[in-house]
Amino acid sequence: MKKSKKTILLVGGGTGGHIIPLLNINKKLKEMRPDFCIVSVGGNTALDKKLFTGIDNHISLTTGKLHRNFTANNIIQFVYLICGIIKSFFIIINTKPNVIFSKAGYVSFPIIFWAKIFKIPYMIHESDIAMGRSNKLSAKNALKIFVGFPKSYYPDAFFDKTIFVGQILRPEISDLSEHTFDFGFSNKKPTIFITGGSQGAKNINSAIFNSLDHLLNKYNLIHHVGNLDYARAIEIRSGLDGEKRASYFVTELLTNTNSKDSLLSAINQSELVVLRSSATTLAEVSALKKPIITVPYKHAASDHQMKNALYYEKEHAAVVLNDDEINDKLTTEIDHLFKNPEEMKRLGNNAFKLLPIDGLDRVVDEIINFFRNSKYEEL
Repeated sequence: MKKSKKTILLVGGGTGGHIIPLLNINKKLKEMRPDFCIVSVGGNTALDKKLFTGIDNHISLTTGKLHRNFTANNIIQFVYLICGIIKSFFIIINTKPNVIFSKAGYVSFPIIFWAKIFKIPYMIHESDIAMGRSNKLSAKNALKIFVGFPKSYYPDAFFDKTIFVGQILRPEISDLSEHTFDFGFSNKKPTIFITGGSQGAKNINSAIFNSLDHLLNKYNLIHHVGNLDYARAIEIRSGLDGEKRASYFVTELLTNTNSKDSLLSAINQSELVVLRSSATTLAEVSALKKPIITVPYKHAASDHQMKNALYYEKEHAAVVLNDDEINDKLTTEIDHLFKNPEEMKRLGNNAFKLLPIDGLDRVVDEIINFFRNSKYEEL
C-alpha cells in the first residue's frame, strides 16, 4: 500500500451501525481531499465483506469479542483477540496513520490498543446514550469524542473534548429524489417499514409473521428480516394469496443497489417505521420525520437500546414497546396510530427536532482540521 503524507485510518465493523458511518466518512473525505490516503479496517463477518465491497484500501481484521460472562466461547474469543492485536500491530506499521477515526465496537479495540502505545492521535464516535466498552477504554486518550446524544448523557471527565454531532448519516438523506427504490406496490394502502437492523430481530419478525393476515389487509409492508429469518419469510410470502403477496416486500438486507438507496427509500416511502433502537437507524428515521414504534433489544450491552428508546419516549418522539409484549401490542399500536394521524405527525416532528443531521460534515471537518492544527503544513 502506497504511503501518503497524510494518512487517515478508519476503523469499525461487525454491524451496520458501525460500518455505514465509516463508509459515509470514507466517501466524504475522498470527495473533499482526494490527496489523502484513506485506509479502512473492518471485521471479517459476511456483513462486513458485503458492505465494504469495492472500497479501496480496505483491510479485514479477524479479532475476538469478549463477553461479560465466563464461557468456553470466551476462551476462543480471547485467542481471536490476541490474533487481532498481533495483526493490528502490522496494520499500524504498514499504514503509518497520522490520525485514526474509530466507530467503536470490538473491531476497533486492537487498533486503538496500538494507537495508545505509539501515541497516534485518534478520534472516536459514540452512537448510543450508554457509552460502549470499547469507547470507555478509548475515551481518556482520545483527541475528540463525538457523541450521538446531548453531552449531558456522557462522563463529565471528558466534557471539554466531547462534541455533540448526532449520528453520521448519509448525505443522501437531505435529497432522496435520485434514490427512489421501487418496492412493487401498486395499491394505495399506507406503507409500514419493519426492520430489525442489519442482523434482523427474531421477536419483531415473529410478531409480524403472526399478524400478517390482519396487517396485509390494511397496509403494505416492507419487511427487512435479516439473514436468520429470510428463508422463513420467503416461504411465508410464497404461501400468501396474490393480493397479499403483492403487498409484502421481503428482503434480507437493505442497502445501496445500483445507486438507489433502498434503506432510505424504505424509510421515506413509509408512513410508519417499526424498528429496534439502533441509534443510527433511529436518527435516519427521525431525519425523515417518520413516526416510530421502537422495540429495544433487551440483551443489548449496557441496555443501551432501551436507554436510546427512553430518550425518544421522554421527548414524545416514539412509541416504545418491550420485547416481551410485542406479540400482544404491536398490531394494536399500529392500528391506533393510523387511526390518529395527528399523533403520528407529532411523533415524526418531535423526532426530527431531537438530533442534528449534519454529523457527517462536522466529523469530516474535524478530521481535516486535525492537519491544519498540527505540525502539518496548511492544507
